[in-house]
Formats: sequence, structure tokens, C-alpha cells
Amino acid sequence: MPRIQYEKKRFSLSPREVSERTGAPLSLVRRMINDGRLRARQQGGRWFVDPESVREQFGFETAPVERNVKNETRVDAIAARILKEAS
Repeated sequence: MPRIQYEKKRFSLSPREVSERTGAPLSLVRRMINDGRLRARQQGGRWFVDPESVREQFGFETAPVERNVKNETRVDAIAARILKEAS
């Protein structure tokens, strides 16, 4: 069963999720965390960003990113085939 991540939970977004949802480069998101423009907390070596600070900085709510599982599975199958052929 997939784990559900609630948007209202504070510090619930990874920097990569912020980048994907806002369209901002990951390097910019990381810089904004370091500058203090995005509120974030580090837990166990991973950073988690407050969705409210994303809304304040970018001016809109963060919508969930729809993942294309079918394409991800296909890419995994192609990668496995390439690795098998290389060995």
C-alpha cells in the first residue's frame, strides 16, 4: 500500500518535489533553503521543506505531481535489458 503524504503536514516536501512542483531548478531550491528564503528542516541527512513557505515564495499552492508509473516501469525494463546485454 503506497504511503500517503499530506500536503498540510509541515515540512513534508523534499527539495526535489519543490523543484518538480514549481518548475524551479533544484539548484535554486537548494540555494533558497540555504539563504533561509524557504523554511526547511533537516532530518537524518534529508531536507524537508514547509509547503507554506513554498506558497509564500512562489505565490501558489503546491499541487501533487502525477507520476507516470507505466513509463517508469518501461524505462526500468529497458535499463535492465541494456545491463543484461552489456554483461
